[in-house]
Amino acid sequence: GGFTLQLSDGHYSVSTFHPDYVDASQTLRVDGGPRSMTFTITPAASIEGRVLARATGEPIEGAIDRLPGGTIEGAIVSRSGEDSGGIVVQGLGPDRVVTDAEGHFHLRGLPSGVVHLHAVARGYSTREPVEVVLGVAEQVDDVEILVDEALTISGFVVARGDEERGLEGVLVGAFSLDPARLYVASAPSAADGYFEVFGVL
Repeated sequence: GGFTLQLSDGHYSVSTFHPDYVDASQTLRVDGGPRSMTFTITPAASIEGRVLARATGEPIEGAIDRLPGGTIEGAIVSRSGEDSGGIVVQGLGPDRVVTDAEGHFHLRGLPSGVVHLHAVARGYSTREPVEVVLGVAEQVDDVEILVDEALTISGFVVARGDEERGLEGVLVGAFSLDPARLYVASAPSAADGYFEVFGVL
């Protein structure tokens, strides 16, 4: 479990990351000599489950296309804790995973306590989060997240005065006042400025 960091003098936040343990961090001041620190980290919980369309029971994979007889490709599952101030953030979260072709997801590295799961894909979104209570190192299986039909906002980000030139790397979001909900694009704008915001209710 030993580690070594080569740091110049200054203040630092040192963190640990491992999928089977809860992230931990400590502050450190380096001032002219070696320092030592010990991390005691907690085994993490995990959640496995599926994202399904409420109306049909079909699995949600990735928000690309609805295929005949079957799957919709590309749901993003994210979790939030109790500190979001009542605002649902759609598309971003402290933990995010993308479902597979059968709608399965696996969230790892979770702390104990109450988490709320959201799922969003092109044309689909959760209306209410799914609440899961986790113990230390607990694995919760067979969680179902049901999603309803939703809208997608898409378009292009362009330079003012040069509307033919798309701007890459811009993160686009939309805020709903009632209910309070922040919708964030699934990725920054592409090379031609194109963006998509999934799951708008």
